[in-house]
Amino acid sequence: MIFVTGGAFQGKTEFVKEHFNIQEQEIVDGCLCEYHKIYHARVINHFEGLLLRLLKENKSVSKVIEDLLWENKNAIIISTEIGCGLVPVDTFEREYRETVGRSCCQIVKNANQVYRVHCGIATKIYDSGNF
Repeated sequence: MIFVTGGAFQGKTEFVKEHFNIQEQEIVDGCLCEYHKIYHARVINHFEGLLLRLLKENKSVSKVIEDLLWENKNAIIISTEIGCGLVPVDTFEREYRETVGRSCCQIVKNANQVYRVHCGIATKIYDSGNF
């Protein structure tokens, strides 16, 4: 599994397409896709959007992540950093940020490579050497 993170509009998707030779049809959008598609997709974009949908629909985030880690071990997951900045007053928004942060930590614990993209420049911040 490969995890790519960075701020909004920093070039994460373009980096993944170019660096890993990914075609558009290999990417599912976590904000919009049917849930079952994440288990077979080569790339899951907007992972944070997928988590937002799961929370709003009261689905088990931990179960989905557990299943994802088991069923799609070679996925490339792209997630926008949302935890930096002011802490929201709204309880749901705080829960959402915490869920995204903890979920990304769980993914990274199982990832072979982790990249951070800023201003279109990717920095490899972890490599297990097993990919």
